[in-house]
Amino acid sequence: MASRYASEARREVHVLLRHTDQPAGEASYALARDRVPPTDRYVEYQRRLAEAIDLQVDRGDYQAVIVRGDRPLLDVQRQIREAVAQLGVPVTLLPPDRVERLWVLAGMSESGKSTVGELLRTEHAVTRLKIGYLLRLTVIDSEWPSRIGRGTRQPRRRCCRKRFCVLPS
Repeated sequence: MASRYASEARREVHVLLRHTDQPAGEASYALARDRVPPTDRYVEYQRRLAEAIDLQVDRGDYQAVIVRGDRPLLDVQRQIREAVAQLGVPVTLLPPDRVERLWVLAGMSESGKSTVGELLRTEHAVTRLKIGYLLRLTVIDSEWPSRIGRGTRQPRRRCCRKRFCVLPS
């Protein structure tokens, strides 16, 4: 009876996205994202985790390793798509030249931005970039995000939810 419900074997693709190819730098990037000073124990954990990932890379556990560095997000996205396509996964590649159009969807929380963004992604092969990610990169060391919502009943960053869609040529 159980064999009737056994799941089919699925193909796994192992892709690692790194900040840098140096374990010390990798750990530093991870620690820099925290808003509170890390404990010595957490610093040691991040260092060892970065070293373990480096050992996995050296051992060949990943089919593709992409080092993000300080490159623009679209360049990294393009490299990820190209690497996954080379591994036989059907993906829509980003065009090699400049983006023709940039669509910005903005609105109140729960107004349908994600739904429209998903529709554009699935039906028109756009690349969806969430503004929350871009804001976190921009204001990582700022007090601004933590002040939103203070003294109000709304969750923090509620007012900042927007979605970016990039239409390939």
